[in-house]
Amino acid sequence: MKVAIIGGGLAAPALALHLHSHSISCTIYEALPSSAQETGTVTLTPNSLRILDALDLYAPIRSHGGNFEAVTLVNAGWNPLAAVLMGSAKHYGYASLRIPRQTLRQTLLRKVKEKGIEIQYKMKCSSIVENEDSANAVTITFTNGQIVSADFAVGADGFYSTVRRHIAPSSAPPEYVGLLNLGGTITRESLQIPDSILCAPCSAFSQNNFFALMPHTLDNTQLSFIATFAHEDLGREGWNALARNPKELKSMLQAQYCTSPWPDWLQEALNRVPESEIKSWPYHLLPPLKTYLSPHLSIALLGDAAHGMPPTGAQGANLALEDAATLALILATAASSDDPHRRQTLLLRAWDRHRRERVGKVTAYTMRGSRMIKPAGGPWVQVLKEWVIWAVNWWVGVEGGMGWLYGYRVGSVLEGVMEEEG
Repeated sequence: MKVAIIGGGLAAPALALHLHSHSISCTIYEALPSSAQETGTVTLTPNSLRILDALDLYAPIRSHGGNFEAVTLVNAGWNPLAAVLMGSAKHYGYASLRIPRQTLRQTLLRKVKEKGIEIQYKMKCSSIVENEDSANAVTITFTNGQIVSADFAVGADGFYSTVRRHIAPSSAPPEYVGLLNLGGTITRESLQIPDSILCAPCSAFSQNNFFALMPHTLDNTQLSFIATFAHEDLGREGWNALARNPKELKSMLQAQYCTSPWPDWLQEALNRVPESEIKSWPYHLLPPLKTYLSPHLSIALLGDAAHGMPPTGAQGANLALEDAATLALILATAASSDDPHRRQTLLLRAWDRHRRERVGKVTAYTMRGSRMIKPAGGPWVQVLKEWVIWAVNWWVGVEGGMGWLYGYRVGSVLEGVMEEEG
């Protein structure tokens, strides 16, 4: 079997490594040049760290990020409301890890190179076609004129996926959910407050906006700041224009957070953040797809191409890594059977049901978080919100019944099929 992977973020190299571990040949086709750099940071929770560990990649990245278990929830006055686990060696086998995206991507790509897996850069997909009656099930055309064929193809090409447009042309585009994030890095020394009060990693809820600080280095000297607030939709071109206007981004950050009720130490630190450090991220949600597979089951969608969502649940990259591991397991299980074609059809349909069910549950969890961030509507509503945060945490406990999310096992994708087959 020959698999073509279209895209080059995190899911693409992860999928390639899983396929290689199952002796399945694959090539990655990346639209960007090899010199392209990822920006920002990402939170990896136990459900994906378990997967990376199986690829022998957890140890190499663990020392390059901030390891943590609980996040402290505070109000705008930085008074603690609750603490929630996002990772736990005791409960899930792993703490969570906040790490620069570029560090994670380069670690994956180094392993891909070490395994001898081919990557072709500057290969932007322009069309993809299923060939029902051909020995090569899929034909992919790139904007540089090159044409390649494969037995199976995977679209891991992001929110605005070309592959998705071709296999699901009637699918709705991503929808703006009303929230804009301004993010960047801030140094620990710029925050003139003791660790006992800072309580990082932490998430702060005010009446009108949200702010979080997440250490992303092993020594906690560098922290990601996540400043999220309601904003009108500017459209794709408008958002791109805003991203290229650092002066306006700094002005927006100051207008939202360098004022009451936010504490003076935070305002002072944010006033010193360089304009060039601030990046914008409007939150979008991809409406649910009826399937992540093409009509003839020779193309699959992964990650944001299949189920892009806001980062309020910190699960976008984690779900993409789950997609990659489970799809590779499905293809390998089918290939080793007595009737690979029939078996692959059965297993791919089971994978599709399994992933869409899980993604639906994670999306609901994520969107509850997004609603918590939106303006409270008044001071008394904010008081009620803070009371609810405290009360819910008291009722469910610090673990919060999150085993369904963080305890996920890749092999569960096969359980339904085995039950059906007796």
